[in-house]
Amino acid sequence: MAGSTTALSVLGADDAGEAKLTYTWATTGTPPAAVTFSANGTNAAKNATATFTKAGTYNFQVTVRDAGSLTVTSN
Repeated sequence: MAGSTTALSVLGADDAGEAKLTYTWATTGTPPAAVTFSANGTNAAKNATATFTKAGTYNFQVTVRDAGSLTVTSN
């Protein structure tokens, strides 16, 4: 299981343009182990790869932030 990956993808819209948005991924609840993300906290993180070190059930949340620091989350 170590090194297994999955693709995560989300896309927001903003009146200032999507390129101004940042996407931050996190696990929620009590995951079996830590997860690393290929991109996080940037606009490029709208398409990220999560890498796992242990088998199990993982829940993800993404926070989308605009240039004015307004946020929305999705699980």
